[in-house]
Amino acid sequence: MISPRSIGKLLNGAQALIIPTVTAGAAGDGLEVNGLVIDRQDAHSAKLFVASKATLAAAETLTVQVTIQDGDAVGGGDMADNTTHLAAAAVVTTLTGGGGGTTETGLYELALDLSSYKRYVRVQIEPTLSASGTDVATVAAVLAMAGLTVSPAGSV
Repeated sequence: MISPRSIGKLLNGAQALIIPTVTAGAAGDGLEVNGLVIDRQDAHSAKLFVASKATLAAAETLTVQVTIQDGDAVGGGDMADNTTHLAAAAVVTTLTGGGGGTTETGLYELALDLSSYKRYVRVQIEPTLSASGTDVATVAAVLAMAGLTVSPAGSV
């Protein structure tokens, strides 16, 4: 039996994707970004964490869409959307700026049963800012997997 105090020993984290800075109306705004291809062999379950932070003008928004893909090719050449847990490009977070402009943060968590997934997985994220030019955002995703015998490629 595993003690709740030792559950962390069973998890391996993989840096799925980091989008350092997106500026409203500039390159990257509203653009889907591919994450790292992660070998999930032997992983039976996982939890996806998508963290976001945005400096937003009053009533402006950051919308974060996430897609999970899987495939059999080592380099990810055959990746396709896997909609077992999320519809393709599902909106998982919307942050809204408060009066006078504010910095907002969000964390989305999704438990995944990986039994129907192919060997390789990756996360895609599309951050979209509603403002025309001053708002900025940072988005990152981490996949914590259980059941691995070795750390996955791209692990943190």
